[in-house]
Amino acid sequence: MKPPSWLGLTLALVLVLLTVTTRSASGTKLNYPRVLLPIFDHISVNFTLEVVEKGCFKWTSSRLDLIQITPSYDDVDEDCSYRVVVTVINKEKRRNTAIVLAEDLVTGEVLRCDVILDVIDQLGVLTTTRELYLEEAPETFELWAQDAQGNAFTTLEGIEFHWQIASHRSHESRHGGAGDSSWSQVLRFLTFSESKFHVVPRAIERLEAAGVQGYMVLLEGINTGSARVTARLPHGEYSHVPPVDVNIMVLANLILNPSDVYILPGDTIEFKVLQLKQGKLHEIALNSQYYLEIEDETYASMSGNAAKGLKVGRTFVLLRDRNVPHDALAGNDEANSKATLPKASLTVVEPMKLTINLLPHYNWVTVEGESHEIALNLFTHDDHQITLGAKYKIQSTFDESLFYPIRVTANGSSIFGETIATGSSPVAGKFEKLSAKAELFVYKRLAINPPEVILPFDPNLRRQKLQFTATGGDGSYSWSSQDSNVVAISQTGLAEARLDQIKGVTDLVSDTELAKVTQVKVAMSRNVRIYVTAQVMFLPPIKLEVVRYNFETVLKDYVRLHVGLWARYNGTLKPFTSCENLHFELEFSNPIFMTEAQSSSEDEEPLADGACRILYLRSTMVGQTSLKITYRYFDKLLSDHVSLNVFEPLSIENPIENEVVLPIGASRNLFYYNGPERLFNSEAELQRQVLYDEKALEVTEVGSGFSKDKHILRALCRKLGDYELKLEVFNTLNAPNVVPYVTQYVTKVYCVKPRFVNLITTDKVKTGCPLERRNSMMHVKTADNAEQMMIDIEVLDVQNRKLANISSLLLEWKFASVDTQSASGATVGAGETALALSYDHKTEVERLEGVEIPGRDYLVLNLPRDLEASLKVKTIVTDYRAEVLKRYAIKPESPPFGVQKKAGAPLVKPTIENELNFVSVNRTLLPYDRLTLFLTPDAVERIKVAQGSGFYDIKASEAGIVSAQFDGTTRQIVISPRKIGEVKLEITDQCLATEASFLHVSVVTVGRVTLLTPDRVEKTKKIEAIARLYDSNDRLLELKRDRLEMYELRTEVYNPAVLNLALGSQSQLGVGEVRYIVTGMELGETKFSVSAGSGKEMVTSAPAPVQVFPPLMLLPRNATILVGSTLQIYSKGGPSPDTNIVYSVQNMDVIDVESNIASGLKVGRSKVTGRCVGVNPTTGAQFVFSEDTITIQVIPLDAIELRTPLKRIQAGATMPAYVWAVPNISPLVLGTVPGVQIRWSTDHADILDVRGVFQDVGVEYLDRDAIAMRVKALAPGRTTLHVTLVTPGGLKLTAKTDVTVFRTLELVAPKAIRYDSILLPPRGSIQLKANLDDAVYQLDGEDGTASGVLQVSRDGLVRTGDTPGRVQVVASSQDQSLTIPLEVKQVHYIMASLQPGMAKLKRIESSIPQGLSLSLKVSLHDSLGNEFSHGLEDVSVLKHKLSKRGNVLISTGSNYSVAVELIRETSDMMVVALRDQTGVRFGEDFLKLVVGDETSGLAFPGRGVFAVGDVVCFSSPLLSSDARWSSSDEALVKIDAKTGVAQVLASSAGTGGTGSDGTVTIRHGDRRHGGISFSVDVLEADRIEFFKSYDIFNGQSYRGHLVIKNHLQLDKLVNVIAMNVSTCREQVERSYAGLFACKLVVRQGMPELLKHFKVAPGYDATIGAYSCNIELLTTLDDVANLIKANEYTLELEVRLLASGLTDTSTLKMVPAVRIEPEAIAVEQINKQSLMIAGLDRVLQKVEVTSTDPAVLAIRPQQKQPGLLEYRMELLDNYKEEWADSLAVLVNSPLTQQSVRVPINSPMAPRKCGTQPFTSAPDLLVNYVSNFGLLISAVTVLAATVWVVVFCFPQRQKPAANGNVHSPFKNEHNLSSYDNRISGSPFASPLEKRGSNLQSSSPFAGGSPGQSFGSSQGNLSHDFNTSGTSHGSPIYGDATIISPQKRVNRRYL
Repeated sequence: MKPPSWLGLTLALVLVLLTVTTRSASGTKLNYPRVLLPIFDHISVNFTLEVVEKGCFKWTSSRLDLIQITPSYDDVDEDCSYRVVVTVINKEKRRNTAIVLAEDLVTGEVLRCDVILDVIDQLGVLTTTRELYLEEAPETFELWAQDAQGNAFTTLEGIEFHWQIASHRSHESRHGGAGDSSWSQVLRFLTFSESKFHVVPRAIERLEAAGVQGYMVLLEGINTGSARVTARLPHGEYSHVPPVDVNIMVLANLILNPSDVYILPGDTIEFKVLQLKQGKLHEIALNSQYYLEIEDETYASMSGNAAKGLKVGRTFVLLRDRNVPHDALAGNDEANSKATLPKASLTVVEPMKLTINLLPHYNWVTVEGESHEIALNLFTHDDHQITLGAKYKIQSTFDESLFYPIRVTANGSSIFGETIATGSSPVAGKFEKLSAKAELFVYKRLAINPPEVILPFDPNLRRQKLQFTATGGDGSYSWSSQDSNVVAISQTGLAEARLDQIKGVTDLVSDTELAKVTQVKVAMSRNVRIYVTAQVMFLPPIKLEVVRYNFETVLKDYVRLHVGLWARYNGTLKPFTSCENLHFELEFSNPIFMTEAQSSSEDEEPLADGACRILYLRSTMVGQTSLKITYRYFDKLLSDHVSLNVFEPLSIENPIENEVVLPIGASRNLFYYNGPERLFNSEAELQRQVLYDEKALEVTEVGSGFSKDKHILRALCRKLGDYELKLEVFNTLNAPNVVPYVTQYVTKVYCVKPRFVNLITTDKVKTGCPLERRNSMMHVKTADNAEQMMIDIEVLDVQNRKLANISSLLLEWKFASVDTQSASGATVGAGETALALSYDHKTEVERLEGVEIPGRDYLVLNLPRDLEASLKVKTIVTDYRAEVLKRYAIKPESPPFGVQKKAGAPLVKPTIENELNFVSVNRTLLPYDRLTLFLTPDAVERIKVAQGSGFYDIKASEAGIVSAQFDGTTRQIVISPRKIGEVKLEITDQCLATEASFLHVSVVTVGRVTLLTPDRVEKTKKIEAIARLYDSNDRLLELKRDRLEMYELRTEVYNPAVLNLALGSQSQLGVGEVRYIVTGMELGETKFSVSAGSGKEMVTSAPAPVQVFPPLMLLPRNATILVGSTLQIYSKGGPSPDTNIVYSVQNMDVIDVESNIASGLKVGRSKVTGRCVGVNPTTGAQFVFSEDTITIQVIPLDAIELRTPLKRIQAGATMPAYVWAVPNISPLVLGTVPGVQIRWSTDHADILDVRGVFQDVGVEYLDRDAIAMRVKALAPGRTTLHVTLVTPGGLKLTAKTDVTVFRTLELVAPKAIRYDSILLPPRGSIQLKANLDDAVYQLDGEDGTASGVLQVSRDGLVRTGDTPGRVQVVASSQDQSLTIPLEVKQVHYIMASLQPGMAKLKRIESSIPQGLSLSLKVSLHDSLGNEFSHGLEDVSVLKHKLSKRGNVLISTGSNYSVAVELIRETSDMMVVALRDQTGVRFGEDFLKLVVGDETSGLAFPGRGVFAVGDVVCFSSPLLSSDARWSSSDEALVKIDAKTGVAQVLASSAGTGGTGSDGTVTIRHGDRRHGGISFSVDVLEADRIEFFKSYDIFNGQSYRGHLVIKNHLQLDKLVNVIAMNVSTCREQVERSYAGLFACKLVVRQGMPELLKHFKVAPGYDATIGAYSCNIELLTTLDDVANLIKANEYTLELEVRLLASGLTDTSTLKMVPAVRIEPEAIAVEQINKQSLMIAGLDRVLQKVEVTSTDPAVLAIRPQQKQPGLLEYRMELLDNYKEEWADSLAVLVNSPLTQQSVRVPINSPMAPRKCGTQPFTSAPDLLVNYVSNFGLLISAVTVLAATVWVVVFCFPQRQKPAANGNVHSPFKNEHNLSSYDNRISGSPFASPLEKRGSNLQSSSPFAGGSPGQSFGSSQGNLSHDFNTSGTSHGSPIYGDATIISPQKRVNRRYL
C-alpha cells in the first residue's frame, strides 16, 4: 500500500470535516472555538465546553492521549448532551493540539473546537482598582497566565497558587534593613465563603474547601496605608516562572460637601467632611488629623470649616490629612502610593438672574394637601446656581390661604409649606434689582378607585378587564402601568390584566407565595409628577366565601351572591378585588336556579366589602336548595355552602282588583298570599311591615300569627282621599353575610262619599214569553209558605265604583203595591198603595281562612203568599250611622255626602235613591242533568218539571236517538230511546231569563261482561263471583236490579258436574255488578262464563277457570316433640300446584312455626292451623280457601332409651343402634335437638364394635351427631352397650342395654361343615342360577308342607309364601344334582348401609362434603342378624322421610337401593322404612345426614365463577383412582377425566344455549360408587388485559403477563385456578393453544427490528398466568446495531381469537448491558477488571455492589463512554466458606437486569464461561481450552492475519452509505480511533458482521453492533499527515494507548 494514498485520504477527510464545521457554524456555535489549557505534572485541568444553543450532540476527540472528554446528560433527556468536560491528561511539556467535534444528531452539523495544551510562561494580575477603602466590600484579585507567545490561558481552574502580603518599608527601615511586620494592619485575605458580598466561584470551590488558594482571592482593607501583594506558582515544574507583585493603597472614603459652590462677595459658606461607612455617609469633625485650607487666599479665606468670599474669582478648598504627606518632596515609592484627598471648587460671583420654582416637581400645578417648597434661586450669567448665605435675603409674596408656610429659611430662598385649599394665586420674588413671578394652581387631591386590586391567578384565564376611575386634579388624567406586559391600561382607565404574561406561575404551590405585584398610576396631565397609584397584585387564592347574599328570592327574580376570594399577603388575609372571569362551579342539591351573566341594569348593586364578583342566580321554580360554590385552583378546591329559598311572588288574593273603595267608618279585610314563608329548618324569622297614612287609615292585622303563606289586614277609612297601603314581608337571618329580600305589595284604598245606589234582581222576563208582559222585573217564587224576595244593594261613588262595605251608611226603605189598572196613568204615584212589609237588610259574608270577606248587601223582603200584585221597592241613602263613627272616633264631613252643584257654590247634601218593580213567577228546574236509558222497545222515562213558568223549548243536539216531548197536563218531559247513542237535550224557559237546563241522555246496550272470581274452591264450599256489565260506551252499566230480566243474563258451566252456578243476593254491590254463588261439587277443574243479550247483540265474558280442590289436611295430626327439636309439617289436599299455606299458632310461647317447620319452645300443647289464603278480586281483601288444624305437644328431654333390634346376635353380624327419647320419641325428632352430646361405649370393646354409618368412607361424626350408630358383633360373649346424652342445658341422661354375642353351630370333624342356607322373607322372590344352563329346579321330596313355604319353577324362580320354614331345592342336570337349602323367615329388622366399593375421602372428616352422592343398600335381617337374600325389582318397596325437606335429594332404586345426593349444607335426620311392615318388628332405620358448607376446604375450588379461557385444576376430597371427572356440558366446560383439569370453552350466552344461567356441574366419580359434584358459573370473556400497560424491554426476552376475564371479575389476576399451579402445569400448557394470539408492532423506530424477535403465546407456571412471550431470534448485537442511539417503542398486542377482543402494552426498547466476565477466579481478582458495556444513559444508573463489602471492595476505574470498568480487591484472606456467597452484584434498573458475577474458589473446577471468549462458539472455546496455550496462540495469530488481509483493502473504498458515521461520531467509546464502528468508512466487512471473538457488550463502539474487544487493526494512519511513517501518530496513537486494547492484550 502506498503512503500517498493514505495521506490523500486523510487530507480529504480533514477538508470535509472543516467544510462541515464551517457550514454548521452559521446555525449553532460552541462557547469557545479555541481553548488554551496549561499542562501540569500532577494536576488535570478541567474545562467545560458547551453548545450555546443547546441541543442533542455526539462528542468526539481526535487526541484521547492528550485530553479526555466526558459528556454530561440532562435529567430530562438522558440521550442528549450539549455540554462536555475536557480534562487534560497529557503531561508532556510541549505545545500540543487536540480537536473536539460535536455532531448534531438531528441536523448532522459538526462543530469544532481546538484544544491547545502548553506550559505557563508568565503570570499577571487582573483587578479593577489598586485603592481600597476602609470598611467597604472586599476586592477581587484574579491571576491570568500567558504562554511563551503571549497568549492568555482560557482557564486556571483547579490550579493552586500562593499569595503573600508585605508592607512598604519606611524610609528609615529601608536603610536600616530591619523588617517591619506592621503590614498586617493594612490588608488581609478573605475567603469567598467568609464574604457576605460574594458567592464562592465554582472554579475555586474545591480549592477553598481544601483550604488552599486559587487564581482568585479577596482582599479587604483593615487600616489606612499601603502594602504589596505577591502571587506565585507553587509547582516544581513552574519554579522558573517569576512571581507577580502589585501595590495596594488603603484609604478612608472621604467626601467634601459641597464639592462645587458659587457664592456672593462677602458671603460665607460652611463645608462638611463626610465619610462613607457601610454604604452610609457619616459627618466627621475637623480634628488633629484632618483640616481645610484655601488654595488661593486672594479670592476667599478659610476659618475652620467656613469659607468667606473676598473677591470675584475661583479657587479650591483642600482637605488635608496630617498622616499623609502631600508635599512634592516625597520619595518615589511614597509618591507612587500617595492617595489623592478630596478638594472642592469655590467661585465668588455676582448675581445676574432670579428664578422662582415650586419644588419638588418644578411645576406650579398641584393639588391640595401636598408639601412643597417655593425655591427662589440666584444664578450667574452662565446659569450656575449661587448658594446664598445668611448675609443676604430674598423677598417674596404669595397667598397664604392657598399655600400655608411652615418654615422659611433665614435668607428667604426656600419657603417650605403645604397647599391647604383649591384655587389659583400669583407668587412673586425680589432680590435687589432682580424679580420673578409665577402663577400657583391648586386643585382637589387626586384619588384612584380602587386603590388596591388583588386578582387571582387562574391558569384558565388569559385576560381580565378592570376599570379604574380617578377623581380630583384638573380633570385631565394620564394613565400608565408599571408593567404593561402584565397590566395594560388605556387612557380611559380601562385596564386589562394579562395573566399569561406572568412567568413561573405554574410553580405557585405555596399559599403565601406572591405571583406578581405591579402598579397602575394616574397623574394629572399638566403635572405628571402629581399622581396616585393603585397596587395590582396577583395572588393564589386560599379561601372562598359568600360575603353577602339574599338567602331567599321571589320566583323569576335573582339571588345575588357576592362571592369573595381571599389570599394571604404579609400574614393577613386580603380579599380579591375582581374575579369576574373566573369559573365558579355551582352545585345545587335541587336545580331551581339558573345562572345569568347579569341582571337588568336597574337591578345592579355595588359589590359588598370583600366581594370580588356578584353571581346572579335566576330562580326558575319554588323550593329550597343547598348551593355549593367551588373554585378549582390547580389541585386545590375552595368552596362555600349556602342555603337558598325561592317563594311565589306576594300577591293579593282578595280583592283581586287590588283596590278598595270604602266610605268613612267602613273597613275591608285584605288577603295577601304567597311571598316569603316561615322556614322551619332555618333560624330565619319571618317579618312583616305595613306602611300607610296613619291619619287617614287604620290598619290592623287579623288572625293569630301567620296562616301558612297568608297575610290578612283590615283597612278602615278615617278620612276622605286616595291612599296607598304597602305590605312588606321578609325573612331575617342572624348571619353577617345575609341580607333580607324584602318583597312588597301596594294596594290602593279609596275613602269616598257615596253618590248612587242600585237595586238589582237576577230574573227578568223575556220578550217572547207567552205570559202577558206587565213589568220589567219578575220575582221567582219558592215553595215555602213564607214567601221571601231578595234584592241586591249596590252603593257607588261619583266615579261609579262600588263601595266594598256600606255598614257605616244608613239606608231607608219604602214599599208600595202598584195597581195594574192605573199603573200607566199620567199621575206619578197614582195607583200605588203604601205597604208595611217586614224586611231585613243583610250582608252576605264569605269566609276565607276563617276571616270575613264582604260578599253582597241585599234586602230580604217577606211577602205574604196571597200577594199577586206587582211590587215597588224604593231605598234612600240618608246619612252615616252615628254609632259606627262614634265607635272609631271619626268626625264626618258636613253636610253628609256633600256635593257642589256649581263652581264656588257651597256643598249641599245630594239625594241618593233608587227603586224596583217586580212580578212573581216560578223557576225552571230539572231533578238531574244526566240520564242513561237501556235500549228496549218499551222503555220510557218521565221527568217531572215542578217549577218554572210552564212554557219550554226542548232542543236535541242530534235527532233520531231519543224522542222528547213536554206534557203540559202532567208537567212532565217524556223521553223514549230510539237507537244507541248520546244526545244533549236543551230545555229553555220561554219566560224567565235564566240559563237553559241541559239533560245528557245516553242510550246504551251491554258492551262487555267481565268476571271477578277466585280461581279455586274447596269441595262442597261456596265462593262468590261478580259479573261486571259495561255499556256500549265502556262505562259501568247502571242496572235496574228489580228488572234484571231485561238484560237477558245467562250462565254457562263447561263441566256442570264440577261446579254449580246460581244468582246470589244483589245487595251491597257496585255499579254494574251482578253477584253469583259458585259451589264446588266434585274435584276437578272447569270454566264458566256469563253472557248478556241475545242473537247478534249477545255479549259473553271471557271464561273464568275454577279448580275444585279437596280439603286441606295437615300431617301429622297429633305429634309429640321435644323442647328444642323441630318437626316437618306436611300437607295433603288444598289447591294445587301453588299452595300458599299460612300457619298460625295457638300458643306462640310453646310452638314457633317458620315456613313449615315447627320448633318446640317450651313444655306445653298448642294447636297449629294452616290456611290456604287467596285474595278476593272484588274487594282486594284476603280470604281463606281451606284450613286445617293439628295438635302438637312439647315435652321435655329428661329421659332416653337405647334401642337395638337384637339382644342376642351372632358373631359377625351387624345391627343398628339408636337413641330414643322417652316416651317413644323417635330419633327423627330427637336428632333435630341442637347442642346435645352423645357418647357411646361398651364394657368389652373386643365383643362389640360401635361405629358410624359413614365411617367406611371417612366420615366420623362428632358427638353431637352420633344418634344412630352401627354395632358389629366381634366375638362371643356378653357385654353392655352404654350411651350418654348431655342436653343443651347440661343434664346428663344415660341408657344401656345388654347384648349377648353367640357363635353359630358348626361341624368340625371329620370335616368342617357350616349350615349356610339362602334366607328369604315371606312374599318374596329370587332367581336361582347355576353354572350349567340346562339345570332344572324342583323341591326336594314330596312333603306337602314344602309347597306351603315356597314354590320354585323349573327355570329356578323361587316365590315364597307366608309360612316360614326350611326347604331344600334340588337342581338337576343330566346325571348330576345339587341340593340347595332355602329358609323362609320373618324379617326382624332392616338396616341401611353404604354400598360396597364406595369411594373414600382423602382424610377423616366430621361432616359429609357438600355435593357428595352416596348409594345406600337397605338390607333385611332375621332375629339372629343374618342378612336376607333378596332380588326384588319393585322400587315402591321402600319409603323415606326427612326431618327437613329441601336439602337432600333421595331416590329409591331397584333391589332395595337408595341414592342420596347432598346438595347443600344441612343437618337432617333421615328414616328409611319398608312400606309393608307386616310381621316386621323393626321396619325402619334412622340415619343422621350432616353436610358441611362450601368453605370447608374439602374440594377446590368449590362453587366458583369462571370466564371463558380459564383453566381450573379441580381437586376432589375423594380417594379413588377409578373415579373419573365429567362435565354436564362439555361444550361449555371441557374437563380431563383423569386429572380434573378443566378448560372453560364458552358461555351459554356465547353458544346461544338455552341455559341462560350459564351453570355447569362438574362431577368426580359416579352416584353408584360415590361421587362429588361442583356447580360452576361460566361467564363470557369480554376483557383481555395485560398486567402492565407500559414496560421496558431490554432486547433479550420478555414475558407480558395477561388475564382473560369478564367485566364483573374486578379482582381477577390469573386464568389458571389451582391449589398448586405446578401440579397441573403439563395439562395447562396443552390447553391454552388457540385461545389467544400475540403480535408485536414497532410504534417508534424502524420496522426492520421485528425480524430479530419471535412472539408467541405462553404460560407462566410460577404464577399460573397466560403471557405473550418475546424471544430473541438473532443476537443482541444485531439488535443494538439496528437501534444505535435511537428511541424505539414497541407495542405488544394480544387478541382473543374467539371474540376479537384486544389489549396492548407499550414497551420501551432499552438494550441490555453486557457484563464481562461472567465469573471471576479468586487468584485473578487483582488482575481482572469487570467490564460493563451499554448505552451511556443506561450505564449512569448501573449500580455495582459487593455481597460482602467488608471482604470484597469494588473500585470504579476511569469511566469510558459506553463502558464501565471496575477493579476488585480482597480485603482479607480468602476463605472457602465464601465460595457460594461472595459475588459482585450488577443492577441495571433501566434495563431491568440484575446479574450476579460469582467469585470462584481456587478449588472449584474451572469453567469455560469465565474465559474472555465467552461469546465465541462452544467448539472454538473447547478447542482453545483443551489444547493449551500453544494452540491458542497459533489460533489467535491466524485470526489476526486473516483480519489484516481482509480489513485493510477495504479502507481504500469510500463509504457508499449516506448515513455512514464519521470516526468522530463515536457515540460511546470516545477513545477508540481504532474504530469498531460498523458504519465507519474504514471498517471491514468482518467488523460489520461482528467478530467471533467478541467478549463484551455491543455498545462499547460507536455502533451497537460491535464489542469493545473486536478490533485488532492499527488505524493510526487515519490522521497521518507526514506521509513518511505509518507508525507516527497525529494527536496520539489510539491503538497503543486505548484502554480497550489493553484489556484485550491482558485477555490474550
